[in-house]
Amino acid sequence: MPGFEPQTDVRLHVVPIDAALETTPTAVEVCLLSVPDGANFQIELLSVNYTAVVLPVDAGVAVEFDLEWVDDSAADAVANLTADYNLQTGPTARVNNEVWRGSQILDPGDTVNAEFDVATPTTASEGAALIVEYRILRHS
Repeated sequence: MPGFEPQTDVRLHVVPIDAALETTPTAVEVCLLSVPDGANFQIELLSVNYTAVVLPVDAGVAVEFDLEWVDDSAADAVANLTADYNLQTGPTARVNNEVWRGSQILDPGDTVNAEFDVATPTTASEGAALIVEYRILRHS
């Protein structure tokens, strides 16, 4: 792959999430990044951001998600990198809003996902996506 340098090249991955934020959600959990079990590489998650052209609105309940790391080497233990990120009150529409920034190493079998707590928004989102920033630490 041209320009690929382990430990230096930063990659961005855009994950559409409108299906989780519709007036009748069809998704409640979305995989953002994963290392296949048995693969011989590591990924470092650097940040997750949120953007939407139209933010979801629900007058009755929160529209939130947990950013979760599932650790395969610890019997699939789930740890929140961010809990209860509110998609209605925190972010600004049409802007890249930071959800989490740090360093989380993903080994083979590990996954990072967004688990949504959405009932029935009165206004569905449009153009909603999570932008994942990562780099490959080791690949052989």
